[in-house]
Amino acid sequence: MFHLFTSSTPLDDDARAPALVLILAGVAALPLWAAAVAILAPMAGIDQRWVVSASLAWAALLMAFVAGVRLGIALGPVGETRRARAFLAAAGFMIVSAGIFFAPPVVGYSLALAGFLLQALIEVTDGNAGRVPGWWTGVRMLETAFFALPVLGLLVRVSL
Repeated sequence: MFHLFTSSTPLDDDARAPALVLILAGVAALPLWAAAVAILAPMAGIDQRWVVSASLAWAALLMAFVAGVRLGIALGPVGETRRARAFLAAAGFMIVSAGIFFAPPVVGYSLALAGFLLQALIEVTDGNAGRVPGWWTGVRMLETAFFALPVLGLLVRVSL
């Protein structure tokens, strides 16, 4: 039987990621991929300015969500050093999120790409130090690819 909240997909030798986490990561990336397709392969009747604005807003929302995850980690039973680092990361990602939302498209997409890659770096560092489960690091790497690739395509397109 298939359970959404139990481990089902192997990502490393230690553990498995809950299927729901993988599904949600893929679903969260769909608007970015749809925007990338709409911008890279223009279709009649689609206002590209609206698509750019909507994709920047979605990227900012994703960045803010991950800032909330960092804040949730800081509120958990962790040491003072880790709590301070997680609070600082959450505040930084919220600032990046606002920058994505309010900046011009080239700057917004650049901030989104840099933010998603920085999040991946933090997750890998936490995973290597044993502060997060191995499956979480694997999911975040997959999620980074899902988010960063369409943002990179959008950045290249609006830059030209």
